[in-house]
Amino acid sequence: MNEPMQDLDFLQQPPCNLNETVLIWVTETFLALDERARMTQPFCFRSDGYANGEHDYLTRYKTGGIIRTFNTERDVERQRIDALHEAADVPLLVAADLEGSRMSLRYGTAVPNPLALAAIDNIEVTQKVSEIMALESADVGLVKFTEFYVKVDI
Repeated sequence: MNEPMQDLDFLQQPPCNLNETVLIWVTETFLALDERARMTQPFCFRSDGYANGEHDYLTRYKTGGIIRTFNTERDVERQRIDALHEAADVPLLVAADLEGSRMSLRYGTAVPNPLALAAIDNIEVTQKVSEIMALESADVGLVKFTEFYVKVDI
């Protein structure tokens, strides 16, 4: 595509803080995308992996990411995520709503939810639970991404 490129230097400032190497990759990757891919990159589709044709659907629309609901088999989950990455022109953002308790990986370590951690009121326990969840999430292919938001969990 031969079109003027807007200045992306702002991505080097907070909250993005991209270094020069990453900024070059972002710029080159963006320029290589066709119009349809540029339009679909901001979207993260829900993915539970059970629907027939889900892989084809997600790859056809070239989504920027998925919000995954995991089943009970770690290896099957990892294969699904890896297959989506292989089919993608741009690495996918793979996210999940993991909060502990029933909102954990079904094959992972049982950990308390945020309300239970608040009741325990122990920083070390909270850090250990967070570490367990982070390691298990990375093992299945979730990106190193943290979203901070205000949440009322009562």
